[in-house]
Amino acid sequence: MAAVDRLRLALAVGGASAAALAGCGTTSGVPDAKIIAALDMKRVQGNYAINGNPFCSVSKLLHDSGQVKDAGSTGRVIAAHDGSVGIQVIRPFAPNCKRKAVRALDRLASGKPRRHRHHGAHHGGSGGGG
Repeated sequence: MAAVDRLRLALAVGGASAAALAGCGTTSGVPDAKIIAALDMKRVQGNYAINGNPFCSVSKLLHDSGQVKDAGSTGRVIAAHDGSVGIQVIRPFAPNCKRKAVRALDRLASGKPRRHRHHGAHHGGSGGGG
């Protein structure tokens, strides 16, 4: 019995180690919520879309470098420059969405906070004071 128990333990530890190395665990990589927030995605026709634009639709979120690499053969991957996080897109995909996605994924990969755009007056005010 003791030998069987040791064998089961060895197999369990080995299987868990292999899954962790392959990036298959649920705790590895960037969570869905962070990717969705970084790209400001909303659900459109059953898929996520950047800014809710159907010409910026995403078929799959790629949480780590292994997933980015595996999906790379599709020719539909947009990823951070370091390849650590990305998305698989649905064509046609608008060029302005690609630019936005690359910037957002780079920020997400680097750990920098998301920048907020301020609409309206620039640093000098509106120029209307007296």
